[in-house]
Amino acid sequence: MTTQMTHRDARSTLILVATLMAMAGFGCNKKKDTQPATKATQQTIVVYTDRGKKFLEPIAAAFTKKSGIQVTLHTAGSMEILTRAKIEGASSPCNIFLSKDSATMEKARVAGLFHSIDKPLLEKVPAQFRANNGEWVGISARMRVIVYNTSKFRADDLQSVFDLAKPEHEGNVGTVKSDNGSFISGITSLLADHGRPKVEAFLKGLKRNSKGHVFPKHTPTVKAVADGKIAMGYVNHYYYYRHLAKNPKAPIGIIFPDQSGKGASWNVAGVALTKHSKDNQGARDFIAYLVSDEGQQLFAERNFEYPIRPGVKAHDAVKPRTRIKLTSTGVAMMGKLRAEAVALIQDMGLD
Repeated sequence: MTTQMTHRDARSTLILVATLMAMAGFGCNKKKDTQPATKATQQTIVVYTDRGKKFLEPIAAAFTKKSGIQVTLHTAGSMEILTRAKIEGASSPCNIFLSKDSATMEKARVAGLFHSIDKPLLEKVPAQFRANNGEWVGISARMRVIVYNTSKFRADDLQSVFDLAKPEHEGNVGTVKSDNGSFISGITSLLADHGRPKVEAFLKGLKRNSKGHVFPKHTPTVKAVADGKIAMGYVNHYYYYRHLAKNPKAPIGIIFPDQSGKGASWNVAGVALTKHSKDNQGARDFIAYLVSDEGQQLFAERNFEYPIRPGVKAHDAVKPRTRIKLTSTGVAMMGKLRAEAVALIQDMGLD
């Protein structure tokens, strides 16, 4: 126990130090954030985000073309942008807080970093995918799925995420490192739906079955499955579709698990207007664009993500959202249980 606590304390300290260094202009990855943070003007809004610039820049450019408002993206890890916004307080240049993780959005909300969103805009997003108090909204959704090699398994053999932990799959399962945000959100969802004992047993089996096949990211996990190095992997759904887009003959299939049970685990990317925003109208216009039909379609077309709004069509290659049963866990519960999920993952000693 002492060793685990020391590890967590050291990790928290490193995050804080890295954040303070970035604020002082000594960021560890300057390619991600090359422009100094400046106060927003009438025609510029500043976005703090943990999503990659490669993905967000085209969406920001489309908004600028439509509105004339410039968007400056400052990207870093989830904890870095959260800590930075907290430390800067009222002096922060940030207008928009945008995270790929609902738990991060909830942490920021609880910390008092957000301003309320206009009700007409709020109501465009289903209640399950937005903050209970109306301070942030989801903008795209992703599901945790099983990708499998079609020459090694049939879909009927893998119906539940818990199947990944069965002893007969030892050495045949791939997953990402346990500090990956999407991995943590998936475990958080399982914790909410199934309780600690079942999730603890699942993690124990997953650790055994994925030994030697823990990857830094989802993309190499899917590639290992396609190459036949492993039989199955636990990933976000869009990595499967990305791989097929580049390799249409790849021998892989996708399973949205637990359709006869509680449903597939999910997470949302979210966006909020910051409490100390200096350009509320420009920032509100940006949020409205992300939730609009056009903005939602960009998420779907560029990254195979699911639009958050009912009625907006997903990418043609993606299984229709209406044919997928999702767990009913809301974003508030995801935020409450995240710390417990992280502690459980660490206690189980996953890579």
